[in-house]
Amino acid sequence: MPTGIAGLDHLLDGGLVRGNSLLIEGPPGSGKSSVAMRILYEGIVKYSEPALMITFEEFPRQVYLEALQFGIDLKPLEAAGLLRLVWTPPARILKSFSGKLDLVDKIVEEIGVRRLVIDSITHFRRVTAEEQGLRELLGQILNALKLRGITSILVKELDRLNDETIAFEEYLVDASIRLHNVNSTGGGENLRQIEVRKTRGQPHLSGRHPFKLGPEGVVVYPRLRPVDVHRIMGDLAKPDRTRVSTGVRGVDAMLDGGLWNGSLNLVSGPPGTGKSVLAQHFIDSGLRAGENCLLLSIKNTPDQILAQAQSLQMDWSAAYRSGALLIRHHDPTTLCVEEMIDGLMRDLRTTQPRRLVLDSIDDLWAAVKDEDRVRDYVLVLAALFQAAGTTSIVLNEIRQLGGIQAGDVPDYSYLANTVIRLTASTHKDWSRRVIAVTKHAGSDHSKQIVDYHIDKDGFRVMADTPAPAGAPPTSPVMPAKLGVLLPETLPAPRRTPVAVPDALPAPMAGDPQVANAGGPHPVVADSFRGAARPDGSSSGSGLR
Repeated sequence: MPTGIAGLDHLLDGGLVRGNSLLIEGPPGSGKSSVAMRILYEGIVKYSEPALMITFEEFPRQVYLEALQFGIDLKPLEAAGLLRLVWTPPARILKSFSGKLDLVDKIVEEIGVRRLVIDSITHFRRVTAEEQGLRELLGQILNALKLRGITSILVKELDRLNDETIAFEEYLVDASIRLHNVNSTGGGENLRQIEVRKTRGQPHLSGRHPFKLGPEGVVVYPRLRPVDVHRIMGDLAKPDRTRVSTGVRGVDAMLDGGLWNGSLNLVSGPPGTGKSVLAQHFIDSGLRAGENCLLLSIKNTPDQILAQAQSLQMDWSAAYRSGALLIRHHDPTTLCVEEMIDGLMRDLRTTQPRRLVLDSIDDLWAAVKDEDRVRDYVLVLAALFQAAGTTSIVLNEIRQLGGIQAGDVPDYSYLANTVIRLTASTHKDWSRRVIAVTKHAGSDHSKQIVDYHIDKDGFRVMADTPAPAGAPPTSPVMPAKLGVLLPETLPAPRRTPVAVPDALPAPMAGDPQVANAGGPHPVVADSFRGAARPDGSSSGSGLR
């Protein structure tokens, strides 16, 4: 029997066993009554199952007002004979189930009750505080409802959360859910979490999963696994085996023609090396080809992203307005990754983007602050991108100190089809940036390191040509000796060539050896942006 709350039904492997009992427990403010009420409401409007709600504390008028806050209008349902709301002392309900009163029986017969909520069973302690007596009374109620085929939902208050202590109610019911109201690690609003602790006669997904209460009701965001993603998104069409341009011809040449269609690709490098610029070329190339594109940003807003693209002569305003370019921004201070993934799954189904950029894994890390969780999220995102068949570029910032990669930097290259590494080296008299492809599964690729430059035209891969006459040592046009495998760091160039295998000698202006040096790529010393625009300027390429 579906509860009607999609995310919760996912945790319960489709819903509850009809006629079984469910315990919903939690501390004050965790949303116990709201979740119980939503299950009743969804049963009425989606499955035509009449319901009875028994409350010991709130008057019906209070229940009506609270329901309206979450988009539920109970009065029309009562008027239609689909819902009965009863406020009564707990002793009267106990007498009703013991046969001394027929209050519950009369309502069950009148409207054909299929779902019933008691809010809350904690008030039974006002009748008797003796645990054995409470256990017998509750067992009597549950058995009576089960014999009638009624699914019962019991709400219970918790003074404190203690996983080591299990109350007797959890042993009696068929399924148990605990709600949590925990402090945010980012200092924002508290986070609500739902945990399925027990189900009898059915499997369930354990662990804590975030949920939210709002005008749209109760929205549960399951913490998905890669296997869940492939099952949910498995019906999407798989991509053909073709190449996709990065938007930079020099990079495409290094990739033997470009990225594989439907592949996941990692661009990593220290701050300021142009990871986002390369990703913007990738998006721009898709937009010019008439493809839908999606940019997922955890730091920059849509206005900031559009302005950055404009500075590179990429005008995305029309594509953004038309929906061809979808930019999803998530504030890292309030980020719920499960909610982000839920929205991403809907976007992938509705817009079916051919290209996607995630900017970035390190921003995700900063928001979550948990290594194991970030790893799990990255695995799920990788499975999602691949299941959707979209060609994706994921950016990952690595820290670098004095030209050396520093600290414990998680390595996600094993998830990617292609890994492009950008590196920067600086000295008091010079600076340079180089690009290398360290992985390109299923394809040949350049094993060399190549200098690149970023200017108003964007990302430009440079040639193995001499520096311009009179260029100072700090000129960004610093050729790399092609044919040298990329080391982890780039050693400082020397004033004169030295036969050291890992050294990258700095060329001198007018050096005939450098002037005559040839590179393996026919496309060199160009912006590699693609075709010209008509004006002659350079162009770039849920679960609810």
